[in-house]
This record gives sequence, structure tokens and C-alpha cells, in this order.
Amino acid sequence: MVSYISNFVIRFPRIILAIAFLVTSGAAYFGVTGVSLKVVIEDMLPANHSNVELYKEFRSQFGGVNNVLVEVENKAGDIYNSDFLETYREVSDEFYFHDNNIRPLFEAANLRKTRSVAGGEGQILVSPLMWPEVPRSESDMEHFKQIVRGQFLGSLVSLDEHSMLISAELSEEVDSREFVAFIDNLKSEFSTKDVKISVVGRPVLLGTVKKYLPHMLLVFAASVLAIAAVLFFYFRSWVGVAVPMLVAFAVTIWGFGVIGLVGYNLDPLLLLLPFFVFATVLSHSVQFVSRVFDEIENSATMRDAVKEGLERLLFPSTAAVITDAAGFTVLALVTIPSIQSLAFICTFWLLTLTPGIIVAAAFMAVLRKPTKFRTTLPGQAVLAKIFGLKASRYVFLPAFVAALIAGIFISQGLKIGDAEGSPILWKDSQYNKDVKKINSSFDRVGTDVMQAYFSGDGEIMLDPRVYHQIEAFDRYIYERVLPATRAQSLVPIVKNINMVLWEGDPSYQTIPDTEEEIGFNIYMFRSGGEPGDFAAYTNPEWSIGKLSIYTGEHSADTVNALMAAGHEFLNTYQFSDGEPRVRFAGGQIGIIKASNDEIEHKENVLLIAIIIVIAVNLLWLYRSPAVAVVIILVLTTSHFITMSVMTLMDVGMNLNTLPLAALGLGRGVDYSIYMADRIRDEMRHGHEFAKAAGRAFNTSGIAVIVTALTMILPLLPWYFLSPIRFQAEMGVLLAIILMFNMVGALTVVPAAIGLLKPRGFPFSTQKKIVRAMVG
Repeated sequence: MVSYISNFVIRFPRIILAIAFLVTSGAAYFGVTGVSLKVVIEDMLPANHSNVELYKEFRSQFGGVNNVLVEVENKAGDIYNSDFLETYREVSDEFYFHDNNIRPLFEAANLRKTRSVAGGEGQILVSPLMWPEVPRSESDMEHFKQIVRGQFLGSLVSLDEHSMLISAELSEEVDSREFVAFIDNLKSEFSTKDVKISVVGRPVLLGTVKKYLPHMLLVFAASVLAIAAVLFFYFRSWVGVAVPMLVAFAVTIWGFGVIGLVGYNLDPLLLLLPFFVFATVLSHSVQFVSRVFDEIENSATMRDAVKEGLERLLFPSTAAVITDAAGFTVLALVTIPSIQSLAFICTFWLLTLTPGIIVAAAFMAVLRKPTKFRTTLPGQAVLAKIFGLKASRYVFLPAFVAALIAGIFISQGLKIGDAEGSPILWKDSQYNKDVKKINSSFDRVGTDVMQAYFSGDGEIMLDPRVYHQIEAFDRYIYERVLPATRAQSLVPIVKNINMVLWEGDPSYQTIPDTEEEIGFNIYMFRSGGEPGDFAAYTNPEWSIGKLSIYTGEHSADTVNALMAAGHEFLNTYQFSDGEPRVRFAGGQIGIIKASNDEIEHKENVLLIAIIIVIAVNLLWLYRSPAVAVVIILVLTTSHFITMSVMTLMDVGMNLNTLPLAALGLGRGVDYSIYMADRIRDEMRHGHEFAKAAGRAFNTSGIAVIVTALTMILPLLPWYFLSPIRFQAEMGVLLAIILMFNMVGALTVVPAAIGLLKPRGFPFSTQKKIVRAMVG
């Protein structure tokens, strides 16, 4: 089969190139017109998780994922200044009238529905806090100050009384990049030396990432130029640069074409995956070009060299491609629609690499035989000694075993999820600074929220039992989870009105005993209001309800503590017959918990599945368990070392890092396959093992070094150049994976083959030849 393919390529190279050009052109069209860098929240959530089901059930009423917090700060003093309050009102109006703002869920001090409760001498006064006008007179400002300090400190007004808060819930259709542009324009209009505006929330984070996208692409472009420079330094021939680069670009375009054709929404953060594929394609292409150059000296024409190189390399190349692609397929075990789609797309993407190698062969077949080229590195003899069999057997092999053990031990500290702010951006980014500032300024709200819900038949949100349950749930969580705030719900409103009805007696700040009393209290509060004033707490029919518990961070410990406390409450609270039970967790905390659970359940499953897939492919290729064990040793060592580095760098495992971490296990398997295959090939040509290993190092091994260096060297500057922390850290981690797989392929593979003498490597034939010569 391989011989038939190579003969066809040599006979009809121009036909193959013409077909490749048409396919690439079509793929480029679909890629340009169909690829969407859009994040669809539902596609990023684990299917069938109870928290996700809650989110889907209540999102139309209460939102909870696209919440945006806006802090308007008076740097010149406190908020009790008419000019500052007017600026706050104008900023609030800008957000309120934004097309994607869900107005019933909007919260700000200047809204009509934001009301204070006061009373005395038989009167109850429920009045807007700062509507329709801001307080201007001294007496009005003093009255405003007293109300703020009594009812709104820590929620809408900061503890130091220098900032005020706005809370908005955006629709899922919001364009995050346009929203960030809206924020930038708003800041340029209202920010002064005395006024600072800070905005945080998921739409802001995603929009910030998209804003940095051109910079990310520039970093990719610089990396590609660096790769070309390394290839030219090695081959000293434009053919050695052009062929691998053209094939890598072509296969990358094919992948984008498939993405555009099927209408897949590519997360901007997963743009690393195309670069991942590009690196894999480049690795195979460099091996092929290097093999062809090795055959040129013994071939009469360029086509003869290409034919010989293709026949020798197509089988191991295809085996390595299938192994790499299977690693992507395993990602389908993750029950997240976007990752499952990505798994199948990237599987197809990598499988197109074999046609890519055929295109490379066709391209080289129409070229003239180069007169000047090189397939050696400066200092190659020194490298051969450093990575020689003796050092490999007595230094590198034991070191890899020790590194594997250490890696397994250290990686146990790898955390799931992250904490305050976003790990996507650097800690000193403006976004993360704003998150920290808001969380430190307000103690009754936070940048993360857990929502809990009630639902039933009839007006359950007039049922005193529900109010007592909300209060008990709130108290139970607050007393046991340190980062949790007091819940925001209808309970404080009902209790405050009840107290005012009893002449402000604090002993009557309690929940009324009957539905009629609760209904009266609610009526008193919303009199003179507008429809939708209570949308943040209940629906118009009062048949569903919500409470919100905020935190300033979302570490796995905090999320798990919230969930554990909630379940403990359900197990200990005395429910009456027919009483609706609290259901949780919605909001960002609920979604984070769902994601963390998926990662925790699937992380080891993916590891085992990928190892099994790689082992099966290696057994098919070499028919030797020993070779499979050796190569898997190299891959698992690099994997656990990478996990250890993630632990030491405080990089958590999340939905963005999980695919890259899982795929990293298979990245570089081709290094070991090419090295093992070349040793076997040299032994079959009559060379004894030590000489075969040396020749393999000076041919395929040097190509492995070049391939690895072409990726490692451009990746390292990412850490210093990228404005996206995620991109920078993944670049470093990918470089570590490649480095360990390179060293393992050059040292552990030949050393272990020499020790284990696996089936398929003609050690016994060599012994017979020696005995015959001696005899």
C-alpha cells in the first residue's frame, strides 16, 4: 500500500498539488466566512449537571451568569457630593439604557425601585433613595446620608463611603467586545482626576480577551517567523523551510475550513489549539523533509529521494498521526458540548496530516535536486556524546523514572478551578485590580454569586414558611462559610416594614406569621412603584423566588464549602408538609461547581483513556508491549512534570486548561515513534544495536531536536510578550512537554530498547550473524 501511494505521488505530483490547492482555497473561504470567535454559555456547561439544569430553568427570570458590577468612586472624598452623585446617575443611566441590559434586574441607587423604609407616629414612609433627582440641599444630603448609613452601606455604597455600586444583568446575546468598547467610551467620558470607574463581570472578561486578540495573533506571527529562522539555520535551504511551513499552514487552513463549514463557535482562548495542531504538523513535515534530504546523496533524482523517503516514513508517520488524533477523540468523554465538538473537529484536523505529508512529497517531487543543504547541527558530535547510550542508560533513564515519581507526588497538589478574579489575565491586569477593589469595598455584595430558588404552585412567596426557610438557609451558610455575605432576598424588606409598622421597635423586626401580613408588607413597599420592581426576587405571579449569596472569590474550597453547607441545611432543617424546599446552586458559583465537578470526574479518566489509546496504537505499530511501555513512560513523565509545574506556578485546572493538559500527553509521541522506528530500520539493514542507535540519533534524532527547538524557542517568549496570562502559561507548559518528550525520545527510548530487546527489533538475528562469523 505504501509503495503504491509513493509511486502514485511520484507519477502525478502536479495533479495532487492542484487538488490540494482547490481544497485549501475552499477551506480558506469557509474559514474566513464561517469561523466565529463567540462564546455560547450553554455550550460551555456540563450537560445534565443539576446546577446547569437549575440555570436553564431560572435564567430567563433571574439571569445570574452575565452579571456586571460597576463601581463609581469619588477619589476626592466621600459620596455626599451633588456633582459626584450626578455623575453616578449619568453613568447608571448609560448602563440602564444599554441594549443588552435586562432592565428588571438592574440595581442602582438612582432607580425609583431603590427605596428606603422609615416611619413613626403612626406613619410609614417608603420613598426612593435618589429619585427623581439627586440630593442638593444640605438638609437633603444629610437625610440621604442617614438613610445610606442605615440601610445601604456595604451594598450600594462602599464601607468607606467613597464609592457607589451599579449591578446589571446582560442578555446572553451581548457582544462582549462591543460591550468593552462601550465601557472604554464611558470611562473616557466620565472618568476624571476625581472620578474612577471600575467594571467587572463575565462579559467584561470575555470582551477584554477579544480586545487583546490582535496582540495574541501578533505573538503567534512572531513565533512562526522564529520557527522559519530555526528551520533555515538547520537545513540551510529554502526547501527545508518552505515545505514544512506550507504543509503546516495548509493543514491548519483545512481545519479552520471544517470549523467554518460546521458552524462551530471557537472560544478565543482555544486559539492555542490551532497552534497546537500547527506544531504537530510541522513536526511530521520536518521529519519527512529531513528523511528526503538523507536519501538525496544515494538517489539519482529528486523524485527517487522523495519516493524512498515517503516509503520509509509514511507508515510511522501515519501511526503517530493516528495516535495524536486519538488523543483528541478521547476529549469527547468530557460532557461539555463545545469540547465534544472540538474533539471531533480536531481529530479530523490531525488525520488530514497524512494527506499533508503526501502533498509535501508531491511538492518536493516537482523541485530540482538542491545543490546546497544540510541536515546536521553545529556541535552534533558533542550532542551525540551527551545523549549517547551510556549516559542514556545510567543517567537519563533513572532520571526519568525519578522524575515520574516526583511528578506524580507533586502534581497531587494541583488545584481545580481558581480563586479571586480571573486566571486568564495577569494578576496586575486592570480587570483583576478592579475585582479586588470592589470585593474589598463592599461587604454585602461580591463578584461571585450563588443563587438559590423556590418554586411551587400558587403564591409561595407569600408563604411565611418560605421566608423562615430563606432566613434559616442564609444564617446557616453565613455562619459556616467565611467568604459568604448575608443573602439578598425579600426577607429583610418584609422584616424592616414589619418593624416600622410597630413604631420602629427592633423586637418586631421579624417575619410575619400569616400570608395576609406578608402580602400587606409587600404592598406597602411596592406602593407607588412600577411593574418589575421585584423581578430580582420573584416573578409577577409570586410562584417562584430567589435569594443571592455573594462571595469575593470562587476557589474550589469556597465553592465546595457553600455546596456542603447547603446540603447539610437540607438534611437538618425541619420542613413542614408541603413546604417548598430551597434548590441550589445557580449563578456563577453553581456554574463553577458544575465545571469543577466535570474536571474532577474526568481528569483521571482522560489520562487513563489517552494512555490506553496510545498503548493500543503502539502495540499495533510495533507488536511489542515493551516498546509501548517505554514510549508511554516518556509521555507520562512529561505529563506529570507539566502538572507539577502547573502546581508550582499556581495554575489551576479549569475548562480552558483541561483540553490542553490532556492533549499534552500525546504531543511529542511522534518523537519517540520516529526514533524507535529509525533504530529498527537501521538494525534491519544489518547494523548492530549501538551503531543503529547512533545512526538514528544523527538522522531522526537530530530532526527531533530541530523540530522541538522550532517550537520551544518561539514559545518561551510568550511568557513575557502576551497580555493574556493563560496564553503565556500554556506556552511555557507546552514548551516543557516538548522538551521532556524530546529528551525522552533521544535517551530513554534507545536505552530501554537496548535493555528490553523488544520483539520486532532484530537482536536475535544479529547474534546469529556474530556466531556464524565466529564459527
